[in-house]
Amino acid sequence: MKQTLLLKKTFLIWSFSLLVSAAFAQTITGKVTDESGQPLPGVNVVEKSTTNGTSTNASGAFSIATTSSSPILIFSFVGYGSQEIATNNRNTLNITMAPDDKLLSEVVVVGYGTQQKKDLTGSVVSIKGAELQQVPSPNAIQSLQGLVAGVDIAATSNRPGASPSIRIRGNRSINASNEPLLVVDGLPFAGNLNDLNSSDIKSMEILKDASATAIYGSRGANGVVLITTNRGTAGKIQVSYNGYYGIQKPLNPPNIMNGAEFAAFVREAQRNVGRYASDVPDAKLDEGIFYFPNADVVASVKQGYDASGNYDPSKVRDYDWLGAITRTGVMQDHQVSVQAGSEKTQTSFSLGYFNNDGIEKGFGYDRWNIRLTIDNQITSRIKVGGTGATSINSNRSTSNLYALASRVNPLAPLYDADGIIIPEPASDPLITSPLAILGGRFSQANSKRFYGSFYLEAGLLDGLKYRLNYSPDYRTSRTGDFSDTQANNGNPSNAGYSTNERYHYVLDNLLIYEKTLGGIHKLGATLLQSLESDRYESISTDVNDLPYDSQLYYNLGTANFITSLGSGLSEWALSSYMARLNYGFKSKYLLTLTGRYDGSSRLAPGNKWSFFPSAALAWNASEEPFIQNLNAFTELKFRASYGMTGNTAINPYQTQGGLARTIYATDDSPAFGFEPNLITNPNLGWEKTRQLNVGVDFGILKDRITGTVDLYRQNTSDLLLARQLPTASGFSSIIENVGATRNSGIEVSLRGVVIDNPSSKFRWTNQLIFTKNKEEIVSLYNGK
Repeated sequence: MKQTLLLKKTFLIWSFSLLVSAAFAQTITGKVTDESGQPLPGVNVVEKSTTNGTSTNASGAFSIATTSSSPILIFSFVGYGSQEIATNNRNTLNITMAPDDKLLSEVVVVGYGTQQKKDLTGSVVSIKGAELQQVPSPNAIQSLQGLVAGVDIAATSNRPGASPSIRIRGNRSINASNEPLLVVDGLPFAGNLNDLNSSDIKSMEILKDASATAIYGSRGANGVVLITTNRGTAGKIQVSYNGYYGIQKPLNPPNIMNGAEFAAFVREAQRNVGRYASDVPDAKLDEGIFYFPNADVVASVKQGYDASGNYDPSKVRDYDWLGAITRTGVMQDHQVSVQAGSEKTQTSFSLGYFNNDGIEKGFGYDRWNIRLTIDNQITSRIKVGGTGATSINSNRSTSNLYALASRVNPLAPLYDADGIIIPEPASDPLITSPLAILGGRFSQANSKRFYGSFYLEAGLLDGLKYRLNYSPDYRTSRTGDFSDTQANNGNPSNAGYSTNERYHYVLDNLLIYEKTLGGIHKLGATLLQSLESDRYESISTDVNDLPYDSQLYYNLGTANFITSLGSGLSEWALSSYMARLNYGFKSKYLLTLTGRYDGSSRLAPGNKWSFFPSAALAWNASEEPFIQNLNAFTELKFRASYGMTGNTAINPYQTQGGLARTIYATDDSPAFGFEPNLITNPNLGWEKTRQLNVGVDFGILKDRITGTVDLYRQNTSDLLLARQLPTASGFSSIIENVGATRNSGIEVSLRGVVIDNPSSKFRWTNQLIFTKNKEEIVSLYNGK
């Protein structure tokens, strides 16, 4: 009876709740159109704070049964701004959606300033920091792989901390570096980006054509990578943590022979020269045929024979040399950052740690990063601020064990019967055991770096401001190497120690003018005077035959022999003047003119200075009424640019000649002397690259599909090459401006939005890039 009453009460409560829900629920219908009144199919319509939703049909109509008494509907569609509409007891809603211009109004960093994306005339690609962080990497450049057309990034080594090689639109120079210029917060960043934590990056811009890179003159000959880092923001204090932990294993290990396969290979080789008189394995013949006959090797092969002499290759004993020198690698990255500020002062602080123990034993990399930024609006016209960062790196390494282990006889054991490493596996004097090298050869490089970018900005007149930038960069590093007798295959131990320090700075004075006249003329002008200086000092010592191993490279004075001792100093400077003019008419027709005058201390007097001009035109066709009436393009822009950049391509002092030490004898007594080793060429000048670029940027289906297509040709002339001379002259070559190269290609980048649902914050995009680049050596020193 009690159960019956309970069921009746439950039924009444359930029925009452259904009646209440039915009273609150309502069906809302309507139509969604764009700004021109055309229906929008596929618009997401979602009841706020629920999963209840629908989408518009081909006519833009929708119908949704709501679940609350005062529902709010969210309308969202790719390329349009989302809208939240309160129904207010209405059963019919007709919505007009406005285009979302965020893509075109997006601010993009260019040289010495910023521009809206729609105002760009050059070939510039912008990547947000969030996209870079999707690929864990110790170097931010590696995270760019596959994201930008025309940018090739390749690993130069499998060692932790190794910097990748970067090529933007191929190679231009033969002797000079083809690496692009790296600029971090306005600081030309010498070296690699291992000193920068990827989590600190806000955006990365790649400047590819001459119009975009000519503003950096000779420094931009190989393209430019601009990196902007995070800064403080006004508002509440924000504390965040970003990190990951992962493991590494060889992706594609080499396919090497096991013991049985190697034994079969040796037998076949012996048969071919008539030294193995049997078509099948024979235990007696095996004893004398293997290279450098060794009892352990023969014992490994004999494991394949039973007492009756039958051979089973699966029972041949072999040894995994690759497995002995590899391990499961570990990669981890942790960063804590704090951002805070008021309306006048903003600051940020970050602390990061990165560690990578490589898959090869003996290889590892550690990095600590500390970074502080501050921006202060002192008065309404004066603003000061800066960035200070420190990095501490430690890189541990040894010889290339991976390649060496791949060459060891797989029948040779790693240790003898007493568990001691066999220094020459299979008694082969040409092979040193990788385990002996792993335990006896050691190298460690430590470096410390402080770099920053500090500025003062003053408003002078309406639209005109002055900016002073000072960017110091100080680095010091030391490297120690040691090899014991066993790692040197029985030869005496040796060690080396080297230290160096570099001080680099850039000082910029800028005048920037930006003004819109009459609402249709957009004018921008930038004037620059810049000085860049670099000083590098080094010292190194190598010794041989140390009395004990535990000292490693810390007490070189105890060695019996000093094999080398050296020191060096290198200084260079670059002075520059630049002017850039940007003009836009009704946001439709855009013009950019740039000229930079560079002087390099590396070149000969009379040839130190050169002028690098560029010009670019763009037509925003999507701003034309006849294009807008098509209702097909959210963006359609055509671009064309032509300009010249340069490259010094030689080291300091090469234009001044040089001396080299020589050894000779006087009355049977040895003596040292000096002789000229380089012919002075007072006519050496700049390598010059002239580049033509045409491109189109487009967005269709309300920016559901966006893309860029670029065609380019680069002609590099006056290459700095060594021309051969008759040796009777006393010299084998002389450096001259001779030779030419050419690069031409096409770049295509497409991005599509598959799903974009703001209510669930789920967004799925796909990207496709295609690049074809043809490199040609047009002529060399002999004109051919």
